[in-house]
Amino acid sequence: MVVDVRDLPYYIGVRSVEALDAHRLGIVFTDGNRGVYDMEPLFDSGVFRALRDERLFRSVHVSFGVVTWNDEIDISSEFLWTDCEPMGEDWRRRLLPEKYFTECDGEETGS
Repeated sequence: MVVDVRDLPYYIGVRSVEALDAHRLGIVFTDGNRGVYDMEPLFDSGVFRALRDERLFRSVHVSFGVVTWNDEIDISSEFLWTDCEPMGEDWRRRLLPEKYFTECDGEETGS
């Protein structure tokens, strides 16, 4: 889901990240929400190709609220927050404008 950052309810950062099996990331956001993000679909794009290397992938860490691997590879915390698979309740339906969900559900938005 592509979300305009101006529609986010507040600054979204990452508190912690863990490399999981099958090139997934376990993420805890600064707002307390948790999710899992599958990185594999990005492995054919630009700098993310390097993350096919399991050792590099597992070196993931948080730097200033951003998921980072090295000086060249990082991924936006806002992107992860909007596109991860939520653990538990899907907080996005509660925190984002309805327009994002009617578009994703294939319904007309009226705009």
